[in-house]
Amino acid sequence: MLKSRDNQNRDNRKHPYALIAAIALAGCNGEGDKKTDNGSPDYMVPASISAQNATFITDYQDSYVVDLSDKVSVDGGKSFTLLEVTSLNNVSECQPLETMTHSFTIAARNAKSCDYEYKVAVTNASVKSASIVRDALAPIGLMGAPTDVAITRVAVMSEMPVSSLEVTLPAVSAVTFEEQLVEVDIRDLLLAQAGIMVPFNFTLSEELSLPYNPGYSTAEADPLRNTIIYTPFSGFEGIERILFSYKNDDTGEVLLGTLDIAVTTEANDGLFVEDDIIYSKVFTNQIVTIDIAPYITSYDGDDYQLIHVDSFNAATEPFDPDDLSNKQFTFETSQVGNHYVSFAVTDNNGAYALGLMEVPVTTPDGLLWDDVYINNTWYTKPLTTSQATGDSLLYSSFVSDSSYNPTVDIALSSLEQAVSYCGTKGQLPLREQMTTLFEKGLKDSYNWPTTGSYWLNDNGVYKVMDMETGVVNTASSEGNYITSCIINDFTVSKAEEETVANGISKSVVSFKLVSGPMGQPVEGESIAVTVESASGNAIADNTSLVTGSEGNASLTVSSITSETVEVCGSTPSKVENACTYIWFVADKATAKITDVESNIAGWEVGNEKQYPVYITVSDANGNPVKDAIVNVEVIEDDFDNALVFPFGGSAKTNESGLAELFMRNDETNAYDRSYIRLSHVNTDFILSEEFKVINWGGWQWQTPLEVKLSPRNDRTRECSELMGSDEWRYLTDAEVSEYLDAVQNGGLDFSYGEMKGTYSPISLAIVEKSQSSEGVHARSYAGGAFENVFTIRPIFENGSFIEYVRLTINQEEWLAEKGERVGGVGNAYRNVTEMSTSSVGTNRMPKTAAANISETICVRPL
Repeated sequence: MLKSRDNQNRDNRKHPYALIAAIALAGCNGEGDKKTDNGSPDYMVPASISAQNATFITDYQDSYVVDLSDKVSVDGGKSFTLLEVTSLNNVSECQPLETMTHSFTIAARNAKSCDYEYKVAVTNASVKSASIVRDALAPIGLMGAPTDVAITRVAVMSEMPVSSLEVTLPAVSAVTFEEQLVEVDIRDLLLAQAGIMVPFNFTLSEELSLPYNPGYSTAEADPLRNTIIYTPFSGFEGIERILFSYKNDDTGEVLLGTLDIAVTTEANDGLFVEDDIIYSKVFTNQIVTIDIAPYITSYDGDDYQLIHVDSFNAATEPFDPDDLSNKQFTFETSQVGNHYVSFAVTDNNGAYALGLMEVPVTTPDGLLWDDVYINNTWYTKPLTTSQATGDSLLYSSFVSDSSYNPTVDIALSSLEQAVSYCGTKGQLPLREQMTTLFEKGLKDSYNWPTTGSYWLNDNGVYKVMDMETGVVNTASSEGNYITSCIINDFTVSKAEEETVANGISKSVVSFKLVSGPMGQPVEGESIAVTVESASGNAIADNTSLVTGSEGNASLTVSSITSETVEVCGSTPSKVENACTYIWFVADKATAKITDVESNIAGWEVGNEKQYPVYITVSDANGNPVKDAIVNVEVIEDDFDNALVFPFGGSAKTNESGLAELFMRNDETNAYDRSYIRLSHVNTDFILSEEFKVINWGGWQWQTPLEVKLSPRNDRTRECSELMGSDEWRYLTDAEVSEYLDAVQNGGLDFSYGEMKGTYSPISLAIVEKSQSSEGVHARSYAGGAFENVFTIRPIFENGSFIEYVRLTINQEEWLAEKGERVGGVGNAYRNVTEMSTSSVGTNRMPKTAAANISETICVRPL
């Protein structure tokens, strides 16, 4: 359980949340309200200060310095001092080790997330690195100085992610009434509001932070149920913020999340905020004013006010917090990427609405470096991550170059991404062309980054050049590098970034051929096209093209396989080919569940372990479908109704089309049987569903096996053929012997109705198969022939059904009492020695069995 704190600074935090409807927000200036009394020293008068909510990420190390230098803005030519850092987490591992002038230090030896409130004050002193003792009083010269308070979050991970966006989850929101608790399923909320599926190997942390509330609201996390329970303190009305996190104990990864909860006195649906708000692109280090009015609807016509705005790694505040009709906020950041701004509005009559806005941030074009022209050849400039997004260069990672101020992130692309991008402009540079560029002095002459290696074409083999040394190296098979292209007269482009692999959708690939300094179109030139794919299923409608009057020639390519396809064109007048890649993806309109598997090996009563259910979603052509949502429902549980899915009932498929759900069975009986329903609705709104029976407990081989019975009259075919997979096989001699020993000495129960004893996968498979009065006859192949027969069938006497079944094992017949299908008990056995002289292969069947009807037992390892 966590309580929000109440200290002397609570009313002076960056975003006050104690919002009574009749009171507008106070200023964001902390103690002193960012203004100075007339009695203050002259050097304090002109300055104001603004601290930014910020997120920091580090990998494991003994200690990590949280540097706030670029998170605090002070005007008037002044500097700032860090007065205080307070941990918002009730754990010792998050306590700051040391506080310095512009930073503080924490331990970073293991995966964790820690939240802090930090307080800064204006000072005209020069920046110093000398430490000050934590919790010491501020210097006398700072008394009365303007201050500000903000929040910072630190994620410590096993290794640094490609981007901070991989760590920070978009904010989500919920609503409750005054003095009424609300329970929020975080995983479901992220999926519903942000379209993000938190992987199931991440666990919700019990540690929560309530950074802004000045009262005694409570919040409690339940990792097993994946929920947060929030109770507002008595009399509170407004917006509450809860900081939460997920952690993967196996990999050391961390995810940071934010939950905003509106607390209102009564139900009032007067305000509505649009979903999926994306603002136009803004530049770094520029203050912009953003109006939320276009995204808000007031159903009852009441005016409304923006009362809260927040974003980590960006400075945000209401434009005029004292104006009860203010609908604007200011935004500024130095960090490139997509920023998520959460905001809240109220009509000051009890209605609240919460919203989330995405603000893409980029650097101004052309401020750092530009394209280069050398020896009649244009080299396109390497792109930052923000420029790459705007210029359609796909990238897989980035490298930060601190030689620029501010530091820039250079986009790094895979070979496929680089070739496809350069195909729209010309081609990747040849080795000799990159050598020429290097010799000109990449950084000194053109201010190009040299932190990473650049792609090049070395006589048809793609390699990379270290632009600090000029050394050409072999590219890593999964490496990502900087991309610069040679602008060429022969180019290729494609109309679609992705094409559905259904054999119907087509990707349009266009070639363009020009010549001369003015780029005059070349008409009548032949282009030979090659299409290469791993499956061989990619088909082009034409591979012999001729350019038209504009120098253009086009073709279409289709496929039924989700894969990457390379399309290249060659022409007699050009030495180099023009190439691009087409990404064919699965057809979500025909997606359906194609396989459901589970692994419950090792389950026993009292075991709280979670066991996986694997669901495969494929399209009509068998392609794995990515990002398909699969839902699970428990239809029936035989005894205690104890089957639960602690991480939620939904999962999203990965690139292999596989979704993973985790279940826990709290059954108190030694055996249980559960019935679950898996479902998926594709983009054509067609439902597919699969039902699975899960049998818990009972006997197993030392090496656990799954058992299935073949269709009847298929006894001459191999299990791999019967089951459609090479995993399936017959029982081995050793497995048959192990099983028969358990039957004779372990008291396995073979009753035909509901089972109440010790059971095996074979008996379970037989019972599942037995849906008619004919019963089941299951045989096992071992020792080169069908030598072991398992027969279970009801007995008829004078045409009437009686309460017995026959069980035949290895020519030895057992008679068992049969109970009803529900609630029956069978445990009385006696030996029957009368056997028939008829045989099938080398086995003899009992008189009551039909020799030409049998199922084959097939197994595969779990």
